[in-house]
Amino acid sequence: MASTLTAALVLWPRAYVVHAGDSRAYRLRDGKLLRLTTDHTVEQQLRERGVLCAPSLRYRNVLVNHLGGDEIFPEPELAKVELEIGDALLLATDGLTDALPDRDLASLASGGESAEEVCRKLVQAARERGSTDDATALLARFGPR
Repeated sequence: MASTLTAALVLWPRAYVVHAGDSRAYRLRDGKLLRLTTDHTVEQQLRERGVLCAPSLRYRNVLVNHLGGDEIFPEPELAKVELEIGDALLLATDGLTDALPDRDLASLASGGESAEEVCRKLVQAARERGSTDDATALLARFGPR
């Protein structure tokens, strides 16, 4: 079995993200999501090469960069993002992002509830839309909204 890793270290006013797999990191600002990571899957590779235009159930979750599962050492993707007061970081597994399009993630994550309640609502929405994969969300907000 292979596993994914998406983590963020915040050293204000920057966030440093390390990533391997198909979980995702986003910055939320003014109700808009900026995706900070790329899926490390066969589907994403085929899209980048122009071979695949539509989502593929066959290749969606086939990881090409991950932790464990074989002898290949992961090649983590690194990202640095500038943060502002009012921004948020959202880390989410593919069980969440496969079920909820970015516009729904942004809408739910922009709500006035606590970060904990927002994460509960995101996971609940993914389950209601049929996600059978691990649906996990972590939301960190920075300052007043």
